[in-house]
Formats: sequence, C-alpha cells, structure tokens
Amino acid sequence: MPRATAAGTRRLKVLLAGADDPQLRQVRDLLRGLGHRLVEVGSGAAARAQFARHRPDLVIFDLALDLAGDASHPAVTALRALDTVRWVPIWCLAREVDDARRSAAILAGADACFNKPVNVQVFKARLVQIAQYVTRQAQLANRQAELQAYFETVEEEVRSARAIMDKLLRMQSDHAGVFESWIAPAVKFSGDVVVAERSPDGSLKILVADGVGHGLSAALNVLPVGRAFKAMAQKGFGLAALVTELNHTIRRDLPSHRFVAATLVNVDAAQGLIEVWNGGNPACVMLDRAGGIVETWASTHLPLGVVDSGELDPEPERRPLRPDGQLVLFTDGAIEAIDDRGLAFGEPALLRVLCGAAPEARLDAVRVAVVEHLAGRPANDDVTLALLDCAAEMHYSATQRPARAGYMPPTAAAGAWDLSLELASERLKGLDMVPVLQEFLGRIDPLWARSEASFSVLADLYTGALEQGLLQLDARLNEGPDGFNLYAREREARLQDLAAGPVRISIRHRAGEADTRLLINIGAASPGAPAVDGASCGCAADAPAPAPGGMPLML
Repeated sequence: MPRATAAGTRRLKVLLAGADDPQLRQVRDLLRGLGHRLVEVGSGAAARAQFARHRPDLVIFDLALDLAGDASHPAVTALRALDTVRWVPIWCLAREVDDARRSAAILAGADACFNKPVNVQVFKARLVQIAQYVTRQAQLANRQAELQAYFETVEEEVRSARAIMDKLLRMQSDHAGVFESWIAPAVKFSGDVVVAERSPDGSLKILVADGVGHGLSAALNVLPVGRAFKAMAQKGFGLAALVTELNHTIRRDLPSHRFVAATLVNVDAAQGLIEVWNGGNPACVMLDRAGGIVETWASTHLPLGVVDSGELDPEPERRPLRPDGQLVLFTDGAIEAIDDRGLAFGEPALLRVLCGAAPEARLDAVRVAVVEHLAGRPANDDVTLALLDCAAEMHYSATQRPARAGYMPPTAAAGAWDLSLELASERLKGLDMVPVLQEFLGRIDPLWARSEASFSVLADLYTGALEQGLLQLDARLNEGPDGFNLYAREREARLQDLAAGPVRISIRHRAGEADTRLLINIGAASPGAPAVDGASCGCAADAPAPAPGGMPLML
C-alpha cells in the first residue's frame, strides 16, 4: 500500500516529463521534498513509454517538449489516450501561459496549466488535492474489484441454480410434433412452468402454471407444483385428483400469499376426449386449421392455493377432441407485454396473430409478434405459450401408445394372487382408485408393474365394474354432442347417492397353463355377506373380453 508523505497525504507516483532547466529542477526538488516518487523522462515518446510501464498517479508535462508551433499539443492528447479506465491528472508547465494556450492544453487533455516557475504554495495545495483524489479513486477501484468478484460469484451461483431449476422445471418428455412450448423469463428465473407428461393409459396431461410475481421467488413457487404434477401424471391420476393434490401442496408448502394460476389439460385421444381445468390463467383456445376459434375455456376457478382443497371445485370441463384442432395455452405475461409507448400487447392481438398464421407456424408467429412489440424492452412478466396439435396426438394414440390387447405366455406370469380392499363409500366418491390399485398391484406383482398395458387393462376393468356394474350407468349416455359431460354428471350423481357403508374391491389374478385371467369385483361389504357381493368384470388372455368393459390381458 502506498505510504504517506511527511505532510500526511498519500505518496504519489509522478511522471515528470521535460527538459532540464532551473524551473523544472524546482518542481523536481519540491516533489522529492514532499516524499513523492518520480519517474523522469526527457521527451514525449519516452513519457508515453514510461506511462504504460509505471502507471503513474500524476503526469507533469513541460509543453516545451511538444512540437514547436503546434498549438494542438499532440503529446498531451497521446498521453490522455493511454488509459481509458483510470483518470490520470495531467498538469502542463510553460514559461508563459495565456488563456488561449491554457484552453488549447485543456482541450488536448490536460487538467491544469502552471507558469514556470511555479507558485509553491498553490502547487502544494493542488498536490494535496490530487493525493486525496487518488486515494478515493483507489478506494473505489478496490470496491469495484470486490463488487466484480461478488458479481462473478453470484453469476456462477445463478448459472448453477438455473441449471438445476431448468432440469426440475423443464419437464416435458419428448412430444415432438404433438406439443411445443416457449417460456421467456422476465429476469434470470421464470415463475412460469410448462409440464407435459404421458400417463400409463397413453393420455397426455399438460400443466401451464404461473406463480405469483416473477424471478427466483416465483420459480420456487411453481417448483413443487411441477414436480407433484409430473409424479402424479406418471401414475395415472385424473385431473380432479391432480387439482386437489396440487392445491394441497401449495397450501402446505408455500406461504399463504403465494398462489399459482394454473391450467391443467388431459387429452385422451383413444376416447376422443379433452378435459380442461383453468384456475386464474387467461382463456385457452382451440383453433381449427383455417384459423377459426372453435372452443374456448375461460378461467372458472380460483388459482391454486387461494382456498382449501375442500372449497375448490376440482372437476374439469369435458369436451370432444377435435381432430383438426390446435389447443393454445398462455399466461398473462404474453398479453401484458408492454411496448415503449406503455401499451400492452393484449389478448385480441395475440388471437389475431394465432388465427392469421399457418397451423405449423402459430407458436413462432406469436413469439415474433411479442418480441417485436417489446422492441428490445425487457418484459415485465414471464411470457409463456404452449401449443398442442390434436391431429398429431390422435396419430400418436393410433400408432405409438401401448397396445391394449395381446397374449402373455403363462410362464411369464408371477403366479396367482388376490387383493381385497375395503373402504367407506364416501372415500370411493372422491378417490381416484385406479392409480392406487396400480400401485398395490405393482408391489404384489413386479411383472404387472413393468407392463405398459397393465394400467389400461386395470383402468378399463375397474371402470366397467364400477360404472356399468355397481352404478348401473348406461354407456349410451356418452353419445351425443354433450355426452361426455352428461355421463360425468350422471356418474357423479350416482356416486353421491351410494348408500353409506363399506365397499369392497376385490381383484383376482390367475395364471393357468392355457391363459391368464384378471377379475375385478366391486360391491357392498357387510358382516355375513359373501367375500364379494356386487358387480364384476374380468378378462382372459386368450378369449374375447366379457361385458362390461373387459379386454384381453397383455403383460
């Protein structure tokens, strides 16, 4: 660290450039007497070379070294250009300094001009001033270095955190050609999340969530939501169960003011069904290939986390799946993007862009329109768009989803087993039983858990035993334009009308020499009653499926 001079000021490193004359020697002796360090040169070229080598705190330049008759002082200009980071004061010396010469030197880059011989009292005072300036400049440089080191450390932590968050939140599996999305964070972290996960029955479940606020705190809001959605969708839970569990997760794990706007979608192309639950997000729309808006799902629910799960309606809206449709979902950041005039992009503009673009270019068209609207300004909220192509999903369902019929060699079976579960009818009304049963069966029979078709087999048999058996629902209710919703309402009504008391679910698996059989029975359980007293549904691997709802079993 530079030492102090006898006067208590900072010891300066001074580059002294000039011819050896009595006036310059006066300046040299004065500087040495004050304890400053000198680097002496006798030409402008040497001054430039030593400046780069020694990085002085102050330059004192005798204008006699400049080219004779050149009033622009090129040597001073050259010295000033050597350091563009620090400001190094340059003082000029001359035998006679008039206003014109002083102005020319200042314009060339000098900070002050002194007549030779110098006024010692004024010269000392200016040196004290320069020492104070250099001390403050050094302090600022140290602080800047500390801030730079802190910034680099934070940036590295942010990069690591973003890599982790990206891995946790960008949880779409490979749905090329079926589903695509775009997320543009307002800051380094996005409070929006898009998850697309295929369930064991082949249906595609989608979540578009928007945590309150933006940045890291909003990203942390949606992190448990995205993880829970992914895990439950992989197990095959329906939208109602997903909504209930996600709401419970937010209420349990996040502060009370941290709610999440969410749109959940289930696309079951095999059944020709789409279900949508929208809580707090802008309306999602279905467009046909010509660009017409043929379906709209406005927000009819509160965002997740606002009220307890018991106060939230988890039932989605069900509609037939349009083979020519594209479902578009977006968060409010897309329509609230502000341009340089303070005008929002707006939902009408977004819909115009969507309707005017070719089906294969709709997402890109909106992305370009939003970016052009912002015109280089940062968005004030995260911008998220997602698009599902129904035709591509139906093609996948017909060609790629797990087969639901086939033959299992008897030697591949895990043997015979029985599972019986008894629960109150009230629990049956609100519990998504198929994923629960699938979990049980996977524990009992690992071969069952590894089968891609097992979930579909179980779901169809359970649904048939429950709906056409226990509830005596007429499958023809599904027919007609509003058949899905009519059937769902009737199913819910009959579940609510179930008599109070225990209900027994019994599953029997038999692997014989010629076939493999699965039988599901659902009925009332009471003391003295048979082991199973109710409707049943089953299937065998080598025979047509019995009604209702059975199918050949493939594991």
